[in-house]
Amino acid sequence: MDSVFVLEAAVQVATVSIPDVQPDFSAPFFVGLQQLVSWFLAAAALLSIVALAYCLIGVIFQGFGNQSYQQSAAANLLRVVVGVILLASASAVVGFFWGFDLGLA
Repeated sequence: MDSVFVLEAAVQVATVSIPDVQPDFSAPFFVGLQQLVSWFLAAAALLSIVALAYCLIGVIFQGFGNQSYQQSAAANLLRVVVGVILLASASAVVGFFWGFDLGLA
């Protein structure tokens, strides 16, 4: 008796038609969110490149400048490099799956 109910439920589930759902990514919310994410990633990329240049200058030119600047640059170089790598990875994922919209066009 239970197998009859299970068989009926399976037949009913198999006959249900589920419509194909397509999200509308041109909605104003998604366009604004895409532009904000693009601006954030671009600003963070610029800041991280400046920080990387700051650290590299401190490490490369060890004979010049303040000693505390050179020590902080050497101590933070690995953190800055890891940050640049993570930011570049996040930018690549966003650019690949979603695309960038900086509002320049």
